[in-house]
Parts: sequence; C-alpha cells; structure tokens
Amino acid sequence: MSKLDLDRYFLRNTFAISLSEFLWGLGIPVILESNFVTVFLTYLGVNNFKIGLTNFVFSISMAIVPFFSAYLTSGMVYKKMANIFTQYIPSFSVILLGINFLFFYNPKYGYELFLFYFLLFSIGLASTVPVWQNYITKIFTQSKALKGISVMMFFQNTGKVIGGFLLGLFLIFVPLNVHNAGIIFLVTGILFFLGSTSFIFTVENPDEVDKSREKGFIKYYLFYLKKIFKNKNFVFYIIQDIEFTIVIVGFIFYSRYALEWGKIDMAQISGAFVILAFFGAIFANFLLGFLENIRLKSRYFLIKLSSIFAFLLLIFFRHIIGFYVVSFLLGFSRSGRIHLYIPVVKKLSGLNDASPYYAILPFVMLPVSATLPILAGTFLDKFSFMGDTAYNFLFVLMFLGVILSIIPFIKIDFDKSIDNDN
Repeated sequence: MSKLDLDRYFLRNTFAISLSEFLWGLGIPVILESNFVTVFLTYLGVNNFKIGLTNFVFSISMAIVPFFSAYLTSGMVYKKMANIFTQYIPSFSVILLGINFLFFYNPKYGYELFLFYFLLFSIGLASTVPVWQNYITKIFTQSKALKGISVMMFFQNTGKVIGGFLLGLFLIFVPLNVHNAGIIFLVTGILFFLGSTSFIFTVENPDEVDKSREKGFIKYYLFYLKKIFKNKNFVFYIIQDIEFTIVIVGFIFYSRYALEWGKIDMAQISGAFVILAFFGAIFANFLLGFLENIRLKSRYFLIKLSSIFAFLLLIFFRHIIGFYVVSFLLGFSRSGRIHLYIPVVKKLSGLNDASPYYAILPFVMLPVSATLPILAGTFLDKFSFMGDTAYNFLFVLMFLGVILSIIPFIKIDFDKSIDNDN
C-alpha cells in the first residue's frame, strides 16, 4: 500500500487538529479539567464524597472503555472516520445534558441527572482517547510529531483561556442556576461537535493491520500487558505517573477549598483560576515542546517541580495570590504531563500503532485514579469538623506522594524503547 509523504501535509494536518483542539478547548473549562463542575456541584449541595465519585466514574470509564475502542479499530487500515465518530459520542452527551437542564430538570434528581450524562460523556471520551492519541501521532512523521502536537496543544490551551474567560465573564453578569448551567452545557456540546468534525480535513497514511489481534480480544491485550511488565523501564514510568492522579485530585478540591475557606467567589474560581491554569498549560507546551537541546527526562522533571511548589503553596499560603500561582503551577504540571505522555509512551513502546498501550495504561492505573478522589472526598467529609485543617492534611499527603514519585522517575531511561524488535 503506497504511503504519502506526510511532511508535505504537515501544515494542513497541523491546522486541522489545531482547529479541532481550539474548539474543544473553548468548552473544556466547563466539563473537563474544570473548576466549574466542582462549583456547580457545590451549588447543587453535593458533598465531597459525591464530587470524588464524579471523578471515580470518569476514571473507571477511562480505564475500561479504551480496551474495546482500541481493539475494534486495530483492524482498520484508515482511522480518520473512527476518530471523528468516537468524538461525537461525548459531544452529544453534553448537548443532551444541557437540553435536560434547560427543559426537563427535576430538583430531586439534579446530581443524578448530571452524573448520568457525565457517565455517557466519560464513556464517549474514553472510547475516543486511544484512537485520537494514536491518530495524532500517525498523521505526522516521527521527526515532526512533537512540533505538530506542540502547536495543537497551544491552540487547545488558547481555546481554554478564552473559554475560561468567557465562562467567568458569564458568571459575573448572570447568576449561577440550573437554567444558565444548561445553556453553558449546550453551547459546550456544540463546540465539541464542531471540533470533532474538523478532523475531516486531515490526511493519514494507512496503518499496518495489527496481526496480534487475531489472537482474540483477551489474548491480544494479555500479549501487550506481558510486554509492558517485562520491561522495568516502563514499570518505573507507570509508578511515577501516580503524580498525575495526585495533581488531578488537587485540581478537584483546591477550588472547593478556595470557595469554602479562602472566601473567593464562584466567578473567580470558574474564570480566573481556569485562565491561569491554562496560561500555565500554554507555558508548559512551549517550554517542553521546543527545548530541543534539553534531555526529555529533564523536561519531564520540570513537571514534578511544578507540582511540588503548588502543594507547598496550598499548605503554607492561603491568600488569593497564592491560589492564582497554584492555578498556574497545577496547569503547568497537568498539561505538561499530557503533552509529553503521548510521544513518550509511543517512543517507549517502539510501535507504529501504540493504541494498545494507550488503552492498557489507564487500566493499570485504575486502582489509584479511581480510588484516590473517593478517598480524598471521604477524608474531607469525615474530618469536616476540623475545618480548613482537614484540607491542609490532605495537601500534605499529596505533597509527600509527589516527592515519593521522584524515586521511580530517577530510574527511567527515556531513550530506551520497550519493543526492540520493531
């Protein structure tokens, strides 16, 4: 099967995925990587455990569903349409959530309604992730993949900044209630739909069909699972990645901490905090994507330093300026890891189609990613009589978790491929 020179289509593919991610970026501050969800659920009167449960649902979906989407698409020579249609699922889930809050809302089941559609959104997004992650690396040559993804992430984070600004502005002039939240969710879903459709402009090369899928679903994944755990280098990478879950949990609860104990209003948390987090993300994309003369391991270590300083500020400095800096640092850390994760996993795997690795890793991390938010929420509810001290204890534990993640990180060789036969 003849292949195209993808370097000739670099600008076209970069434009298409950048447009897609810009439109998704506009809506992401509402439903994903979002302080708004925590603020909105607080408005509905939801406790910390249920806020943690929301992230639990997301983690379970991200760990299980990718197995099926990665396996089902592994036999496809071309994956453009699969990438587009899987992205339509989370788009329509958010559209339906908005419509229900606008026209069919029942106050008795506010949280349950949100959780149902958030579950559909999570399942849809989880089905997209391995297909999307593999697709955006296969439409570039290896030499230009990181630059293409860096430009894409810049536009995604630019969209996030604009989206966060518009969300904060909306909440300044319009009171937060279920009807207005419905409008926000509806517009968000439409933006996701338009962004998903933008992939139609991309150009791809045919994939070699993964022959290992002939073994069957279970044997297919057991084959790759064994390959991963036979390599200590990749095992160390998985263990150190616990830090990413810690940062996500920090994002979930620091905004509630600021709302309840920092006396900061909802508009600032949903707007200013989000904008600063995405400025941190943009800075991470440029710094980590274009520092070509600095080793990949050194770039990755900057992510951990950012997390360390963020939790130190949360522990010792409860001032609005401190929250602003924390937003920037957590944004840098979260986006930096997301930014490097895709090319790093592909590089360590040594495979042309790394979809099985993208599918397996969230499942391997499930015991941490699913339980940590629940445990954090339960801890805060159980020790709520301690007031803000409960949050301080939680942030101290998170800080120690990040410090410990440095031990396996030191042992990783980022230049070593896991699959030397390919």
